[in-house]
Amino acid sequence: MEDISEEKVSPNGIRWIVDKTKNHPPYVKLVPLLEIVAESLESTVFSQKVKAMYENLCREFGSEITALLKTPIQDIKNFGDAKIAEAIEKVRKGNIAIDPGFDGEYGKVKIWQEEVKSSKLKVQSEDEKKEQLGLF
Repeated sequence: MEDISEEKVSPNGIRWIVDKTKNHPPYVKLVPLLEIVAESLESTVFSQKVKAMYENLCREFGSEITALLKTPIQDIKNFGDAKIAEAIEKVRKGNIAIDPGFDGEYGKVKIWQEEVKSSKLKVQSEDEKKEQLGLF
């Protein structure tokens, strides 16, 4: 079966998916700005600092879509957090990990997949290993 879509990268680094048959308009895969800010700040989407940064970004650049698609990365770096700018750049380029959902479970999008894996690993000290030898 022939692949009917192709990827094109715009001058500002956004990866667009284009239908070769011209039956569907071009589209881009995006992550909500609130989730990008939350992961960048290592917090939840419900925290006050995440909501405040989200509102500040939308106010500064006009809207969520403008911040995600049109604002130069350097402007985002100059305005706020460099990690948020890096995250938006990764989303624009499609350099994110998507774990699809299944059986009623929502899928998960991770911008920094490597850091998530390494932060979950914990090296046990010799004392901790000795403590776990018995159940009682």
